[in-house]
This record gives sequence, C-alpha cells and structure tokens, in this order.
Amino acid sequence: MNEEFTFYDDIGMVRQQATCRRRDAELTAQLNHWSVYDGYIDGEVFYFLNGIKTARPDLIRFENGKLKGIPKGETFFIEQQEFISDGTDVEISFKHAGSYSISSNPFPVKRFEVTFNYEINGE
Repeated sequence: MNEEFTFYDDIGMVRQQATCRRRDAELTAQLNHWSVYDGYIDGEVFYFLNGIKTARPDLIRFENGKLKGIPKGETFFIEQQEFISDGTDVEISFKHAGSYSISSNPFPVKRFEVTFNYEINGE
C-alpha cells in the first residue's frame, strides 16, 4: 500500500516528497543519504532540527524602506542583483521610480519575497 513520505538531508532541508511503498521510501532515503519522515511536510514552511519537524523562522521583513533580518553572510537579491548581508538593516532606494523585486532564501530562515513600489517625490 502506498503512503506519503518526506525526505530531508543532514542539515534538515526538505529535499523531496513521494507517495510510494514504505520499502521504496527507505531505499530512496538510503540511496540519497537522506532521512525519511512519514507524511507530507512543506519544505517552505518546515525543516527538521535534530530529526524533529520545526517551523522555519520568519525573520526577514521589509519596513519603512529597510530590509531587515537577513542573517550575516546570507545572500539577498534586488532586481536579480546579488548582495551579501553584513547582518545590518539595508536601506533601499533607487534612482528611478518603479516596482522592484527583493528576495532572499537563507536556510533555515523562511523564504522572503516582496515587490517594492518606489516613488521619488510623489512620482
């Protein structure tokens, strides 16, 4: 009988879900050097900390024109241009008015994406 399984790696990141027989799940985990969890787990919301399903922390936010909460050394993107965080707040401004995308996905922190509508003096 088929069951749902979630596979995760040694840092706790969810790598794959499958509906299959238990023996096939065990073989998949063994082949990939993963651990297996009985049931479906959404890797965007959870990860595994010491083998325990744990909510991914929701640290990154955009407030008052500042990007906050990106851990030091982690990557973030502004309009697909890559930056490395120094752990401090990042003031966001542009030369031209418009919509700009900002994103980051530092594991295990929850993925962050926002579209920022930037205006210059009411433009």
